[in-house]
Amino acid sequence: MPITLGVLPLAKAGAQTTVYQIDCAGPGSGSWSADEYYSGGGTANSSNAINTSNIYNPAPQSVYQSQRYGYTTYTIPNLTPAAPYTVRLHFAENVYNTVGAREFNASINGTQVLTNFDIIAAAGGPNIAVVEQFPATATNSGQIVVYMSAGAVDGPTISGIEILTNPDHTTLTPQVTVFQSSGQWVSENLSGSPTTTVPGWQGTSALGDYDGDGLVDAVVAVNGHFQVTLSSNHSSFTEWFGNPGDIPEPGDYDGDGKTDFSMFRPSTGMWYYQPTSTGGPIVGFQTQAASTDIPTPGDFDGDGKTDYAYFRPSNATFYVNYSRNPGTTIVIPFGNPGDVPVVGDYDGDGKTDFAVFRPSTGYWYFQLSTNPYIVRSQPSQGQSSDIAVPGDYDGDGKTDFAVWRPSTQTWYIILSSNLGTNMVLQLGATSPVTATPVSLRPFGPFPAVSLSSRQTPGSAYTISGNVSLNGANLTGVAVTVTGGITLQMASDLNGNYSFSIPANDSITITPSLSGYTFSPPYVSWLAAANDPVGENFTAVSSAAGPVIQSLSLTQGPAQMGFMINGSGFGTSQGTVAWGNTPLNVVSWNPNGSNQITVQVPATAPNITDNVTVTVNGQQSNGKPFTVTNPFGCGN
Repeated sequence: MPITLGVLPLAKAGAQTTVYQIDCAGPGSGSWSADEYYSGGGTANSSNAINTSNIYNPAPQSVYQSQRYGYTTYTIPNLTPAAPYTVRLHFAENVYNTVGAREFNASINGTQVLTNFDIIAAAGGPNIAVVEQFPATATNSGQIVVYMSAGAVDGPTISGIEILTNPDHTTLTPQVTVFQSSGQWVSENLSGSPTTTVPGWQGTSALGDYDGDGLVDAVVAVNGHFQVTLSSNHSSFTEWFGNPGDIPEPGDYDGDGKTDFSMFRPSTGMWYYQPTSTGGPIVGFQTQAASTDIPTPGDFDGDGKTDYAYFRPSNATFYVNYSRNPGTTIVIPFGNPGDVPVVGDYDGDGKTDFAVFRPSTGYWYFQLSTNPYIVRSQPSQGQSSDIAVPGDYDGDGKTDFAVWRPSTQTWYIILSSNLGTNMVLQLGATSPVTATPVSLRPFGPFPAVSLSSRQTPGSAYTISGNVSLNGANLTGVAVTVTGGITLQMASDLNGNYSFSIPANDSITITPSLSGYTFSPPYVSWLAAANDPVGENFTAVSSAAGPVIQSLSLTQGPAQMGFMINGSGFGTSQGTVAWGNTPLNVVSWNPNGSNQITVQVPATAPNITDNVTVTVNGQQSNGKPFTVTNPFGCGN
C-alpha cells in the first residue's frame, strides 16, 4: 500500500471556556460586556453593516460597529497567574476602503503580535470582520495586557477582545499509530505499551472527528467513497463521495467543529467537501493545482476553518486560498525542490505554519506565524527513506517533529514540551503487511465493524467553458453551479472554468462579476450524461467603468513597471492594484490616451496576480501580470 503523508485532524481535548468578551468602545451585546479595563484612545461608531460570515464564532455585529482607536492599553485582571490563555482580537475597518490606508501594531504582555497590520488586507475588504488569535500567559499578578500602537500608516483601532482558557490536554494519552495495509490501525502509548488495534478497511486512512465528540473516528477512503465508524454511537456506514483517484483531505472546512468529508482531485485541481453537520450540498472550489502538487490543507489564517492549500515540489512553493478570502491565492516560496511539506501548528497559536522536511539531511525548516524567521530542527540522524509524520504527540497544542523509519519500524520524535530529547520507539508491521504512519489522538472505543449503505454511487462528468470581454479572456468571474450540487470557482488567468458534476444531474451555470452583465445570462443542463464543453459566456460592461484591454512593459533605473491600455479611465485619477498590492501611478490617461503608467516595487514578490483599475468605485476586469525578481516582469 502506498504511504500517504499529511497532518491529520486531532481529537479535541475539551472545550475552551470564555473568561472575558469586551465590546471595545461599545455598550455590550449579549454575552459581550461594555467596554472596560482600558486606558487611552478615543471612540467611534458606525452604522455600516458588517459581514461576519468568514469568522468562526464571531461577536455580535454591533461589536464590530464600534471601535476604540488611537494608542490604547487594555489591562485585563483576575486571571490565574502564569496560566495559559488564548487572546482573540476582533477587527473591522469601517472608515477606509482601500488596502494600505491603515497599518498598526499590537502587543500582548510586551510581545509584539501584529506588525503593520492592515484590516482590509487581512479581511478581504472594508466592513468585513476578521479575528487574530494568539496564545498568551497571564502575568504573575494574573493579568493580560493588550497594547495598541501606530504602525506605518495612521493609527490603531480595535472592536473587541476575547480571553479564553486553553483546552485541558492532560487527560489525553499520547500515542503513535500506523495504518496497516490489511485495514487496521495499531496504536501504542509513547511509553511503549499497551498496543491498541482498531479494525477498519483496506484503503487510505482519512481519520478525523466527524461526529464532534472529541475522539478520532475510524474512516477510510476507498475508490471514491468513505467507510466510516463513528466513536459517539458506534454506527458504521458507507459515504459515497468522490471519484477513484481522488485524494482524501479531511478538515473542518465550514468551521462547525466537525471534520468534513473532503476530496482533492489531482486531474482538475478541484477541491470538494460535504459539510458533516448538514450532509450537503457538496461545496466545490477550483484551485490552480497541478496533478503533481501535494495538498496541504490547514487553518493558516486562524479563523477556525480549514483553508485550501497545496505545495508544488518542482519550485518549492506553497499556494494558499484562505477561507475568508478564497478568491485570492497567496504564494509562499519555501524550501528547495524535493522537500516534503510538513505544515502544522508548531507554536500553538491556532494557525497552521509553513514547514518542509528535507529527506536528504533529515532537517525540518519551518516559519512560525508568530515569528518571521525560518527555524531549523533535526529530530534524528536522517535517512533519505525516513517518512515525516508531524503531529501533537504530547498533547500541548503544538505540532511535534517526528519521523518513521520503515526499514526498522522505528519512530523518532522530539516533543515540543521536552525539546532536546529524542524519543525512540518501535511500531509498524511485518512483511507482507505494510504500514502507513499517522498522527492522531485517542480512538473510539469501537465494536466489531458492520456496514450499512447510505447513498448510491454514480459517475461524474466535466463541464467547462470560457469567459471573455471584448474578445479578451476575463479572469476573476465567479462562476456558480446550482442544482443537485452547489459549486463555485473564479475564472482563471485564461478566462477558463471547469467543474466535475454528477452524471444525470440537472444543473444551472451562472457567471457574475460586479459591473458586468453576461450573454447568455446562464446555461442549464437537464440530466447531463456527457462532458458539456464550450459553455462560454461574453461579458458586457453594465456601466461606463474602466476596462483593461492589454498591458505593455516599461523599465526604469530603479523600478520596474508597465503601461495599462484600455478605456473608461476618465480624467480624475483612480487607483491601480496588483492583487492586494497598491501600485504607484506615474501617469493617468494623459491627453485622453486611454493609457495608465504604473511602477511595481522592486521588493514585490515573485508571483502572478491580477491587475485591476478602480475609478469612482468601479473596478475593471483583471489582467494577469507576473513579477520575477530582481527587476523582471511580464504579462
